[in-house]
Amino acid sequence: MVDAPKRPAPSATGTLATTPLAHVLVYARNRRLTGLFELRAPNGDRGDIAFWRGRITDVRNKPPVAYFGAVLYELGHIDIETMNATLLEVAQKRRKHGDILVERGAITKAQRDEALFEQLCRKTQHLFTFPKESEFTFYEATPNEGEPPIVIDPLAPVWRGLREHPTDPVVAEVLARFRASGLRLISDAPLTSVGLGPEETKLCKAMADKPMTIIQMRAMSSLEPQHLDLLLYLLVIGKCVEVASVSTPSMPAASAGRPSSGVMASVRPPMASIPIVNTPESTVIPQGIMTPPSSRSPMKSMPSMSFRVGSTPGMPAVGSTRPMAGSMPPPVAQAQTPAQAPGPLDLGMAKIIERAQNVDAEDYFTALGVPEGASVEAVRAAYFRLAKLWHPDRIPPQLEGVRREIEKIFSHMTNANGTLTDTEARRGWLASRAASKQIVKPPRKDVIREIDSALQRRDYAYAQEEARMLAESDAEDLEAQALLAWAMAWAGDAAPEVLTSAIAALDKAVHKDRYCERAYFYRGMLHKRLGNTATAARDFARTVQINPKHVDAAREVRLFEMRARKSGSGEHMLGFGKNKAKKS
Repeated sequence: MVDAPKRPAPSATGTLATTPLAHVLVYARNRRLTGLFELRAPNGDRGDIAFWRGRITDVRNKPPVAYFGAVLYELGHIDIETMNATLLEVAQKRRKHGDILVERGAITKAQRDEALFEQLCRKTQHLFTFPKESEFTFYEATPNEGEPPIVIDPLAPVWRGLREHPTDPVVAEVLARFRASGLRLISDAPLTSVGLGPEETKLCKAMADKPMTIIQMRAMSSLEPQHLDLLLYLLVIGKCVEVASVSTPSMPAASAGRPSSGVMASVRPPMASIPIVNTPESTVIPQGIMTPPSSRSPMKSMPSMSFRVGSTPGMPAVGSTRPMAGSMPPPVAQAQTPAQAPGPLDLGMAKIIERAQNVDAEDYFTALGVPEGASVEAVRAAYFRLAKLWHPDRIPPQLEGVRREIEKIFSHMTNANGTLTDTEARRGWLASRAASKQIVKPPRKDVIREIDSALQRRDYAYAQEEARMLAESDAEDLEAQALLAWAMAWAGDAAPEVLTSAIAALDKAVHKDRYCERAYFYRGMLHKRLGNTATAARDFARTVQINPKHVDAAREVRLFEMRARKSGSGEHMLGFGKNKAKKS
């Protein structure tokens, strides 16, 4: 970020407690704002979103989430070997991961752009996990003429965030104003930019054909009422619908005081629902939004607010001239895609029948073809790939004879996706599965011994499963959390971005327990693997301070001191071994 004296005054500030994140993002979209939105959580987590004419061009998260290589892998476009090999080249040449993969022929440009779209959506969606106490600031800027390399409609990540973290009171408050009104779809953005499912698309198309009341929508749609309300809420705050008269036997064509036919008016959510208005002449400040006095002058007198890369390190200039990828991921070529779960044609009729007979006993992770403990993003990506193969609407003519079996299998996949992508449902299912598997719970020390043994033989999948079950059985078991992070990092052999993620998990463990020996040692090993030598040495020294008999940590401290003396850096004078000497 630039120095404080050079930074312009914020255009608006507020908290998520008074202005939901969905309203902030959609308002920036509706007003075609350009600038930087910053969100800060009380625990230090942060997120920065760059806007260009109301579209999202880049998102930065701290700690980082949704690495580009991981997104490509979870979408099924590359395998783990390709990801690790190219990440090394990224680190050495400091080039963009996507460009390297395209040059190698590992992915197409369409697949790269699809992954960029997905990455921006996931990074933005992550901000919906921030607590209501989080504070936001918006710095408005002057848009450059050139279009950014990739832009996305904020409605896409907002829809994902609403589904995962619905703001029920706000939804009810907004929709209460339109309970008896007919709503007509007037924008194709929900159909082209949001990524709606079949039933959601069907409802939107019906609303485009004719205005409907909420009661009529619920009658014609198979969507759950809460899900339908969330969709309508998105359409309302996104100004994708308008109020129009509805002619039904049970409802008058128009209410008193309104025209009797035609479009009534564009839907406008209550003023408190929509944040950050910064027009110079008529500034409207909704509830919860504070505009600093210095930002109330007309925009033309604020040349310092032009958007520059320097204000946010790593964020691309809004005026970049690279061809725009579009607001939706383009069609993805099927070539060069790694092996995927078999489809109906791959199995054949006999195996489809056999699988259908046993599918109810199929583990949800197995049903979707994802590893044990796969992330929500990985589960969702796997389900989307499987839906292209197993959806009943895609059954090839030669398999019509086993339609019932395919429908049963796909229904199980759908249940698996719904359970594993819902936090509460997933936790309940895992607990139920653990209870059914675990007749006699082994002693904790035996479980840890088994995990250590699995790590020694490099059976990281087994180590992850056991460590995860141990950690989930006791949220305060920080040693189990450290073991899980170490197993997920493949004992330091995973890709750099995975190691960074594991370090973040270990950071949380040591913050909670300053005497968690494993967390310090594992973090030191990961820092060492990433080349953070001094940081690693401090962790090793702390490990020895906790346990003077820790042979591996003591050896690492000695090696560091020897190298420091040899290089003449003077780092050996920092006293990494003093605590060890006192303890021994």
